[in-house]
Parts: sequence; structure tokens; C-alpha cells
Amino acid sequence: MEILESTSLWFYGSGSDKVYNVELKKVPLENKWEVAYEYGRRGSMLKAGIKTESPVSYTSARSIYNKLIESKKNKGYDISIHRTSSHQRYELFINFLNELFEKNHVNKNEFDTLEAMLASSDPESMYMAEVIITTKDQKYGS
Repeated sequence: MEILESTSLWFYGSGSDKVYNVELKKVPLENKWEVAYEYGRRGSMLKAGIKTESPVSYTSARSIYNKLIESKKNKGYDISIHRTSSHQRYELFINFLNELFEKNHVNKNEFDTLEAMLASSDPESMYMAEVIITTKDQKYGS
């Protein structure tokens, strides 16, 4: 499975020195996702598990991933490392748009708004704006 995003958290205090790692993974050959985690005392063998009983949509997995991280932060954990790459962000963005299209949650005006929000000169924003324009044209015509 391809790890698209991961976050490592740690907790130190009251005699504890713990780590908690969370990964957002894409299931091979499917447009489905899962959220994996591992935890334990720093330097020891970590216990691992999967938060999603079976692969789920990107939006469901993203929600589970975010809630898990937030719950650990609420218990006093701090984020030590958060990893993602430009390629991963593009893929996540495209998957998110595709889910919106499949559910008809985006209309032409919303596309125009997304496009305007990304109108900047940095390469990442330009790429994402191009994806929005292409997708809008495919769905609604030029």
C-alpha cells in the first residue's frame, strides 16, 4: 500500500515517553483508503492496528485520520513529524474532486470559486487550478 500521508505524535511527561504514528494509505488497485496506526513506548516494539474495518472512501478515511490525530492532541500528544509530498497532495486533491463529482456536490459556480481561489503564481496552485479547469470543462463544457 502506498502511504499518502503520515503523522507521528509523541507524549512525554508523568513518567511516560510514548509515540503514536498514523498513516493514510491507498489500497492498491482500488480508489479506497485505510487508516493505520501504531503506538507504544518510545524505543520499544510498537503495537499496530487499522482504524478502518475495511477500505473506505477518501473523505471517510481523511475524516478518521484527522479525528484520530485531533484526539491524540487533546490527550496531550504533540506532532513531531508530518509527512506528505507534492505528488501525494495532487493525488489526494484529484481523488477529493472525483468524489465530489460522483456525488454531484459541486456545481459550475463552485468550480469557478475553486479556480479563483487557486489563481496564483506558485506551481502547485497553478497545477491544481489546471486540474479544476480541465475537470470543469469535461463536466460542463468550456
